[in-house]
Amino acid sequence: MRVASAAIIVGAVTALPAFFVSDVPAMLRVFAAMTVLLSIAAVVLLLSPARRATEQGV
Repeated sequence: MRVASAAIIVGAVTALPAFFVSDVPAMLRVFAAMTVLLSIAAVVLLLSPARRATEQGV
């Protein structure tokens, strides 16, 4: 899981220059922002511990 998380983080980091270069169109900045946010969510879900069912079945 850590290797997959690292790959996702590297992919998100490659989108970051879109926020610092002035000639990037707005739609590409929106796409970069969505990529970064979805990457963060994916890494959080990958690294969070799995939920286990309790004895009561809930």
